[in-house]
Amino acid sequence: MKQLRFFIILIFLLFSFSAFSCVRRASPPDYEILASYKPASCWEEVGRNIQVSPDGKMAAFFYGIEFQQKIIDLESGQVSRAQLLGNLDELWYSRFYHENKLALLGQRGDEEGWFLEGPEGFRLSSLPPEARPCWSPDGTHIAYRQGGERVLFAGHSGNITKIQLGGDLIGLAWTPDNRFVYVMIDSDDGSASIIRADIESRAITTIRDNLDTIKGMSPIALSTDGRFLYMALAGLQLPDPEIKHQPGNLRDLDIYELDLTTGKLGRLVQDGGDDFHPIVAGEYLYWTHNDIRYSVVVVPFSGGEAKIVVEEGMMPYWHPSGGQISFCHGGWRLVDWALNWDAALVDVDNKIEAVSDATPLVVGYHEDFTPVWSADGHWISYHSHRSKNPVNSYSAKGSSDDIYLRRPSVPMEKEIRLTDFGWEVGNPDWSADGRKLIFTSLDRRSGGTSAAWIVTIDPSTGESLCVERLKAPKGFQNIREAAWSPIGNKIAILVGVGGRRKIELWIANTDMTEAEKLHEFESSTYGGLDWTPDANNILFAALWEDHMQLFSIPSSGGKPNRITSDYGNLMHPQVSPDGRWIASTRMDQVKQLRRLKIH
Repeated sequence: MKQLRFFIILIFLLFSFSAFSCVRRASPPDYEILASYKPASCWEEVGRNIQVSPDGKMAAFFYGIEFQQKIIDLESGQVSRAQLLGNLDELWYSRFYHENKLALLGQRGDEEGWFLEGPEGFRLSSLPPEARPCWSPDGTHIAYRQGGERVLFAGHSGNITKIQLGGDLIGLAWTPDNRFVYVMIDSDDGSASIIRADIESRAITTIRDNLDTIKGMSPIALSTDGRFLYMALAGLQLPDPEIKHQPGNLRDLDIYELDLTTGKLGRLVQDGGDDFHPIVAGEYLYWTHNDIRYSVVVVPFSGGEAKIVVEEGMMPYWHPSGGQISFCHGGWRLVDWALNWDAALVDVDNKIEAVSDATPLVVGYHEDFTPVWSADGHWISYHSHRSKNPVNSYSAKGSSDDIYLRRPSVPMEKEIRLTDFGWEVGNPDWSADGRKLIFTSLDRRSGGTSAAWIVTIDPSTGESLCVERLKAPKGFQNIREAAWSPIGNKIAILVGVGGRRKIELWIANTDMTEAEKLHEFESSTYGGLDWTPDANNILFAALWEDHMQLFSIPSSGGKPNRITSDYGNLMHPQVSPDGRWIASTRMDQVKQLRRLKIH
């Protein structure tokens, strides 16, 4: 259940500390960059935000796949309370309240829920664990949602009012007099609305509707005088769903200001990349900014500098001929999370330089991962959230989460759905004979455990003959990734052990009658796995000096060899058919806390 809870919390956050800098001026000169760090991950930290205390003195953020927390003194730029847990055994989420006190969601012994900071340390509160609280500026009142209920809970100790809402609650802000709560709700059609809830009368007034913002949590903030409301939007109204699925659209989030006196709503902060999670403390507006650059790069197997093959591409795979590389593209847009991901390919020469424009390979509504070719090149298989019609969000009804198959040359309409039970499915990998595919998926029946599955197909028709769960022993209950040996019936497996940062690499038979542990390492993301064509080495990505880098290890056992020392995070290694090159994803993320003086 802890793993399921982790993934639920990760969705709420929707979603490696490098360095924090003291306050410095940036261009344009009307805002300041207070802190900056570079996550050593792929998707896990894109949606995470940096929080600021009500007095504007402290900042807090989670980083890494384990939800490690840093507390920063904004005046000095120094780490104030590193990895603060409040004596909790596990920490899942945190919020500031009243000046710079902390509320921590986690577990301590048999106690589980929200722990509030006080003179004697952190004590378990009566708040339900599924609550996402927002305190009034003076700390006397609280408002929250509870699980998936469309209900606002608001008031003060011993007098909590329940107000029915017309959508999912995604943002909250108290007025200075503690009388009203402004609420952002997510409507069934995918648009967002701003309403004002009267805590005494329970009356609701619609302030603005049909707004274009992210699903999940989209915090709002109110100026200290109660006149201006701040929110992160991609636009003033929800676009046609078709637009959300198009990879090339520039639809990043900006910070908008709503004048509650005049009703005027306009863009206040605009920059390349997402600007989101507005917070007001005193006379300043704070927000989180994402700057994400990603590309497909190649490095010699013997080591050396990485060179870019495809800008804005990720998760590469080689055609069996070695003359083409497929990849996923579309960008990291929080407002359209993964809806806009499609797959394409480029031709490459013997120096592994692109010699053609990108050609669409897998397209359609919703998320498409990079296709993987069978050894004979007759089939491609891929993970997709395919939906029949355009949808407004990642988890919208009508979406799938499964493994698909297709002949490379046939139309998309002829793709074959091989599975119908997926939950956060990983990309498949082919057996050498082209008859089986192995992939990972969370298992709903076991409360969210990640398991490996093998689907057997008829190679002449692509029909799925059977799908079986890998009979893994007890120690393999969190299989993160798997890759098939190119010359035999062996598989390489990455297993999460204990804390999610610790990974074990194993080689096993597909019937699991034999298994050998090769190596143990640390990783802050799903880093990928591959074999060399001769099956003598296995490639993986691991943390090295706070960056994900590429490593190889003999499949017979031995010491790993670090191949790269890149400035970015390299992951998803795939070895070329001739064994000379490694294609991988390079992710270079910068997450910043910014502020602007307002009114």
